[in-house]
Amino acid sequence: MDKPQRNHPSTIISQTFKYIKGNFFIFIPMVLNNEILVSIAIGAGICILMAIYSILVWYTKKFYLKDNMLYYQTGIISKKVLTLSKDNISTMDIGQSFLQRIIGIYRLKVDSGSTTLGKAEVDIVLNKERIDYIKSVIETTTDSKIQKANTVQDKERSREFKCTNRELFILALTKNKLGLIVTLIVSSFTFLDDLLDTLKLDISKYVDKYFNIEDVIKKSMGELVVFSIQLFTVIYILSFIVSVIVTFIRYYNFIIYEQNNKLNIQYGLISLKKYTLPIKNIQAIKLKQTLINQWFKQYKVEVVTAGYGDEEKEEAIFYPLTDKVKLNILIDTLIPNFNFENIELKYPPKKAMKRFFIFPVIFSIVIFLVISFIFHKAVFIFMFMPIIIFSCYIEYRNNTMGYDESIFYGSFGAFSKTSIIIKMNSVQSITETTNYFQRKMGVCNYKIDFYSSKLIDILAIKNMHRYHFRGIEKNIEF
Repeated sequence: MDKPQRNHPSTIISQTFKYIKGNFFIFIPMVLNNEILVSIAIGAGICILMAIYSILVWYTKKFYLKDNMLYYQTGIISKKVLTLSKDNISTMDIGQSFLQRIIGIYRLKVDSGSTTLGKAEVDIVLNKERIDYIKSVIETTTDSKIQKANTVQDKERSREFKCTNRELFILALTKNKLGLIVTLIVSSFTFLDDLLDTLKLDISKYVDKYFNIEDVIKKSMGELVVFSIQLFTVIYILSFIVSVIVTFIRYYNFIIYEQNNKLNIQYGLISLKKYTLPIKNIQAIKLKQTLINQWFKQYKVEVVTAGYGDEEKEEAIFYPLTDKVKLNILIDTLIPNFNFENIELKYPPKKAMKRFFIFPVIFSIVIFLVISFIFHKAVFIFMFMPIIIFSCYIEYRNNTMGYDESIFYGSFGAFSKTSIIIKMNSVQSITETTNYFQRKMGVCNYKIDFYSSKLIDILAIKNMHRYHFRGIEKNIEF
């Protein structure tokens, strides 16, 4: 395979649709504001231009193997050649979209850990035999190692972990769907408003016929609250059904195991994901919890590694959802250097508790007073202030940290809690910031900079004792 090759021609079609999708809302006014024939001509012209660009990208993107190295050439006008071997590879990800599964081809993404591109550095689409061959060559640095790999059996894989249907159902049940609901409602109304404006349609007369705004305003607050709860319940049930379907499709047949010091993860029903993560390149692990997850001690687990997760919506899932017992087993079996069971957690001192309440409570009172003044409904304050206060208390309880000579643990958040376990040799810096009032209490805010898919990520812990700084500093390897 020392002759330059190109991706499968189907990438032209997929890239063209991707460009059209990305610019869809920009071209809608151009099409709708003209006569039918003109609109068809404009739409066809745009599609043709994007197809031509996709063909040029496909034609100029070449790759070949030479001396057990992968050479990857890109660029329509300015050519760029990337050379990759085993030593400078962070992750390899093999996957299939629905269309690729029908055709029988695979997509191989390779990252070296560079975060400047914001996407995979090598993106190859070929049949399975060629993908497997390229992958085997990249993972081997000499011809002798290739021969040895053919005769010597690989290290036996570790215990294999599969995500159960029960775990997937609980994941769908406990997902934070409030943001999804609000986004769907706002997006729907915004799109409908733009569409009606473009088509010059006035539906207010139809709305007034069946829905009288004045009658709604005259209703008591109790009736409005009941109606809002009923509407929210219906939307929530629908979103839950969608969440269950999407979760089972996305994480279908989730499997994770360790072999040859690499994590091997695969899942997916329609779009297959299959990626390999060298354990030495894992900088941290993230434990994410909704409020319900916090009550039942359940975690969604992700790994942080330079190079993977730098594309939009890409995340390195370690395990979709697990309880505390299974989490410890997973870590002990697959990545024991991240074991944090024996870490002593430090909490903010009680005298600093009020710092978690003052600003959110005062800010909320001001906002609710303005709303109550406008709508003459003081009940807003009594309805939402308990939720605000409860959120502040949860944030205070979740704000913790702990450390030893090998790892640093930190957690933050209220209704959505995130805990991050970082290798000490991945920590780049530690910053202590204080203001006058914090110094009077002997507390400060900590910022821990560490390697991630963003090059540098930051973990912020608030209102902790100042004496922890020296304890953390002496364990960091600069």
